[in-house]
Amino acid sequence: MSDDVATPGSPVLLDEVSSDEVSSDDTRISLVAPLFPPPAGDGHLAFRVTDAGDQPIDTATLQIRGDMTHAGMLPIEATATADEDGVYRTPIRWTMAGDWIITVEATLSDGRRATQSFNVTVTGEEELCIDDR
Repeated sequence: MSDDVATPGSPVLLDEVSSDEVSSDDTRISLVAPLFPPPAGDGHLAFRVTDAGDQPIDTATLQIRGDMTHAGMLPIEATATADEDGVYRTPIRWTMAGDWIITVEATLSDGRRATQSFNVTVTGEEELCIDDR
């Protein structure tokens, strides 16, 4: 596993029962990079989920949604499965090159959810994670 991790900020942690915000420091979702899929077609994404102490969380369920930054494109969706050390991997089919917003929702074993979004550009040569915030 590469040590390069793109982390554009802390996720919003939501309580399962209500939509009140809970501490955003409890869970962290990072996009593991670099990843090199083709500009369209089959590729892979990998995320690392950790707690506030940077300890891996291996028991979450991850739902991934990719939306192009311009209107008119259908989203892509995937479910990531746990590997080891808090890393979750999923195959993904990029429908075209361009700018994407990848939103990851982790449902923790206690029912809480953490959500994090990443700006991703799929190009002809590689996938770049861009943190423009």
